[in-house]
Amino acid sequence: MPEQGSNELLIKDGKVRVQISADRMEAYLVLEPPVGDGKWPTKEDALLVLQSENVVFGIIDGAVEEAIRTRSTEPYLIAKGKAPIPGKDAELKFLFGSGDADTPFQEDQFGRVDYRNINTVENVRTGQVLLEKIPATAGEPGYNVHGRQLAPVRGKDKIIQLGNNVTWDEQNLKVISKIDGEPSFSLNKLNVYPIHEVNGDVNFKSGNISFLGSVIVRGNVDSGFKVEADGDITIHGTVEAADIKAGGNITIYGGVSGLDKSEIYCGGNLTAKYIEHATLTCGGSVVVKEAIMHCQVNADQKIIVDLGKGLIVGGVLRAGDEIAAKVIGSKFGTVTELEVGVKPKTKIEYQELETKIHNLKLDSDKVEKALSMLERLPYLPPDKQEMKQTLVKTSYVLKGQIAEAEARRKAILEDMVVLSKEKARVKVKDTIFPGVRISIGKATSIIKDEMKFLILQYSDGEIQIQPYK
Repeated sequence: MPEQGSNELLIKDGKVRVQISADRMEAYLVLEPPVGDGKWPTKEDALLVLQSENVVFGIIDGAVEEAIRTRSTEPYLIAKGKAPIPGKDAELKFLFGSGDADTPFQEDQFGRVDYRNINTVENVRTGQVLLEKIPATAGEPGYNVHGRQLAPVRGKDKIIQLGNNVTWDEQNLKVISKIDGEPSFSLNKLNVYPIHEVNGDVNFKSGNISFLGSVIVRGNVDSGFKVEADGDITIHGTVEAADIKAGGNITIYGGVSGLDKSEIYCGGNLTAKYIEHATLTCGGSVVVKEAIMHCQVNADQKIIVDLGKGLIVGGVLRAGDEIAAKVIGSKFGTVTELEVGVKPKTKIEYQELETKIHNLKLDSDKVEKALSMLERLPYLPPDKQEMKQTLVKTSYVLKGQIAEAEARRKAILEDMVVLSKEKARVKVKDTIFPGVRISIGKATSIIKDEMKFLILQYSDGEIQIQPYK
C-alpha cells in the first residue's frame, strides 16, 4: 500500500491560471504542466478559469485555443482591454487672409508685375464669417478586461475673446463681422476696425490701399499709387501724381501736386491746402486754403478758395452752386474757365443729350427719305413692302426717342435757369483778371478788365456784376 500511495503522488493533472496586469488592461493564460501521467488542461478548463476571474472583454480570437494547443508554460496574452480615446481639442479656423508679404504678385498678360499691388489691406463685409470654431469632442470610452468602462479625457476647449464689431452666431460656432472693415487678431482677441491706418507713406512698402471703411495716411502718397476707401480718406502729407477715391470726404493736409496725372474723386467734400495740375470730382464741395492751379475741378455744390492766398488760376472749374476765391486768373491772362449754375454731372448729361438728339435726327431723316422713295413707287414687291413696314416702325421708335431726349433736355434747361437765379454765383473777394471766362447757366461772359470785390450772378439771361458783400 505505501508503495502504491507513492505512485499516486507522482500523477497530477495540469492547471490553468489567469494573470492580470496591474492596470487591468491585459490578461494572460498561464499553464502549469501535469505531473507524471496527469492530463494537460483543456479549453473548457481555461474558459472556466476566465469566467471565474471575470475576464469578459477583449478576449482575442483563437488565443485560448492556441495557448492550450502549444502547451506553453510562459504567460500567453489572451485578452486585451480597449484604452479610452481622448477627445480632440477645439480648433479655430480663420476665414480671412493674413495679407502678408508671401502673397504672390499678379502678372499681366505680358508677364509684367505691378509691385504697387501687394494687397496689404484685408477687407471684410458686414455679415461675413471671420472664424469657424470646431468644438472639442468628448472622446470614446475604453474598457478593461473585466468589462469596466474607462472614461476618456475630454478635448481642451479654445477660448477666443471678441473685441469690437464682431459677434458669435446663435450656435456660438461662427464669429461674424458687424461692419465693413479690417479684421485684426492679436493677443487672442478678434476685432474689425472701421479705419485702416498707414503709419507712414503710401509707397512700395505699403502698396496701393483699397479699403471698405475709412483710411488715414500719416505720411504722403507717392506718384503712381492709389488710395481707395468706401468711407473717408485723411492724408496728413502731400499727394503726388496719385489717384485718390473716397465714398465719403477727403482731407489732404499737405495739398496735391498732380503733374496732370492725379485723379481724385470723393462722394462728399474735399478739403486741402492747395491743388495743382490734378483732376477732381466731388459730390459735395471743394474747400482749398491756398490755391487751385491748372486743374479740372467738378463739384456738385461749391468751390471755395478764400483763405490764405485764395487763388484760382488756369484750368476749368465747375460748381453747381458757387465758386468763391480771393483772386481769379492772373495778370498774364492765363486761361481760366469757371462754370456755375448746373451740376457737372448734369452738364455732362446735357451735352450727351445734345449729341444723342443730333444723331437721332440724322437717323430719322434717313428713314424718312427712304420711306418717301418707296411711297413714290407705283408698285411694291413683297420684299419692298416688308422693308417699308420695317422703316415705318423704325421711324416711330426714333421719333419717340427724340421726343424723350428733348423733354429731358428741356427739364435740365429749366433746372439750370432756376438754379442760376437762386444760387449760382461767382464771388471775388479781391481781384479777377482779364481773360477769365465765366458761365452761369446759359449765359457766358469773358472778363476784359481787371476788377475787384465783386459778385457775378445770372439775371434776365445775362451775367450781372454786383459789389462784393
